[in-house]
Amino acid sequence: MTSLDALRRQIDALDAELVALLNRRAAIAKAIGEVKREKGCDLYVPSREREVLDKVCGLNRGPLPNHRIADIYRSIMTASLALEGMSSILVLDHSAIPAAVLRYVGRDATMLTHANESELIGAWKAGNANYAAWPAAMADPDGALWGEILAGRAMLIGGITEAEELILFMRRMDPQVALKEVHIAVIRPRLEAEAWQQVTTMLGTLPEWWGGVDDASGTPVLLARVASRDESAHLVSSLGPWVDHIALLQL
Repeated sequence: MTSLDALRRQIDALDAELVALLNRRAAIAKAIGEVKREKGCDLYVPSREREVLDKVCGLNRGPLPNHRIADIYRSIMTASLALEGMSSILVLDHSAIPAAVLRYVGRDATMLTHANESELIGAWKAGNANYAAWPAAMADPDGALWGEILAGRAMLIGGITEAEELILFMRRMDPQVALKEVHIAVIRPRLEAEAWQQVTTMLGTLPEWWGGVDDASGTPVLLARVASRDESAHLVSSLGPWVDHIALLQL
């Protein structure tokens, strides 16, 4: 029988290969983004995303089921899309923002900082960037930032907690693309019984949600499917005080 240490060494070797391959893929995605910008093409093409998912699921021989393979590839494609188009990002002036952007985006994006929501939304409507980030607590629930999401002009693509602030990220949406469903890929409640109770109570209003394990950290997480922009925006806003991490992906 192969020893535990030997199996772990195999995993470590495979992880090194996977990281190298993921970065090779990301570099190609970034080059694709440059070609798209030169030709004036849309960065996000839903039909291409569907094609990739169908292809990788068709190649899958297990033991991972197809829906897990699809989840992994949606995360990869979301990260690649950011590299393709996130040359700049509009942000609100807050001490937690630089570290959050570095963790979520990396070093490639230039932050365009604005003092308040009104200034940021003005720059957004002027087309100064296709991405934006802000602390959830600094955006008026009835204000312009959430209004862009609810109107379908922007989409939440994720959120992370930095210095006890939930930082949300959004990207501009093609008005011709209809969002049929949003998959909240990862919800990591805070390590408190009350947080888990609050999160599961909120998820209990949804038609489908389930538990899992975050492969990167080994910590338990929750996943859910959400049927509309309105529902996803409301859920992310409501979960803010109770989660350490939440990531949203379009299906």
